[in-house]
Amino acid sequence: MKRFLCKNKLVKDHVVELDSDFYHHAIRVLKIKTNESIVLFNENGKEFYCKIQKILKKSVLVEIQYELDSLSDKRSSIKVFQSIPKGNLIDDLIEKSVELGVTSFNPVISKRTIKKTKEKKERWDEIIKNATEQCGRTDLMQISEPIQFNEIFNQDHNGEKIIFYENSYVTISETNFTKSDKVSIIIGPEGGFTDEEIKLAKENKFKIFSLGKNILKCSTANILGIGIVSLFSS
Repeated sequence: MKRFLCKNKLVKDHVVELDSDFYHHAIRVLKIKTNESIVLFNENGKEFYCKIQKILKKSVLVEIQYELDSLSDKRSSIKVFQSIPKGNLIDDLIEKSVELGVTSFNPVISKRTIKKTKEKKERWDEIIKNATEQCGRTDLMQISEPIQFNEIFNQDHNGEKIIFYENSYVTISETNFTKSDKVSIIIGPEGGFTDEEIKLAKENKFKIFSLGKNILKCSTANILGIGIVSLFSS
């Protein structure tokens, strides 16, 4: 069943008129018809089973039938600090982070970051919206403008704090991971972190773990690292 993020107020047994953007995407592109069922959700984490009541010239009337149970508030809070990779790989990492349940994603400019130009947050917001509709989440992953590596430690980090480093002799495992409902993760760029960056993370009480014996690509480290933390936190 198709899912759509909705900015309108959603109330059971009410009819809501959705705008031309919804009309274009749902009716023109996805070819959804009258009386077809869809799911609408909003930024408050509420999700509703709905039915297309009537298709107008440039808008759509949708009947809100009942609220669905949501598991979003039962997940651990995972905050990711990802060094910006080269090319447009950051777009894929944002999408995968949404799918893996990350709460907030913070692009980071570290010493070995190759691409340091300012990204367009508007594009990232659209990627997050589309990935959220696809994967079944009801909460939107938050994303920041790019920050410098040292700015990571100006933020509050409650719970477990981890930086993944290929030269660490300690591989993350369920036995050395402290289960917590809040986790902060730092993941490096191509070329990894400098000794100074690792020292700064250690001074700020981040645990230094590897993801195994092999040297991983940035994209692989992102998916594996977040996936392991998500599994151990659940």
